Amino acid sequence: FSTRSFAKAYCEYHLGMGVDPIPFSKKLWGDLWLDPWTRGFFNAQPPPGPSGEETERSFVQFVLEPLYKIYSQVLGEEPRELQATLNE
Repeated sequence: FSTRSFAKAYCEYHLGMGVDPIPFSKKLWGDLWLDPWTRGFFNAQPPPGPSGEETERSFVQFVLEPLYKIYSQVLGEEPRELQATLNE
């Protein structure tokens, strides 16, 4: 996989957002964070949200966390439940 393949998958899933996968893929690597309040990418970690939650780097948020979720489900779920998850 690559950051471009992940960006393309996100853009295809969220067609109505009008996001170009190539510039988006460049924001998935390096010291960049997505500020959930402004929906913009920044070179510094945004301040914690109202509940004190901190944001992860964009690579962690958009690539690693989804991979970890799939990996843990593959190891821990029953085959029927796993198939339903993969069909989503």
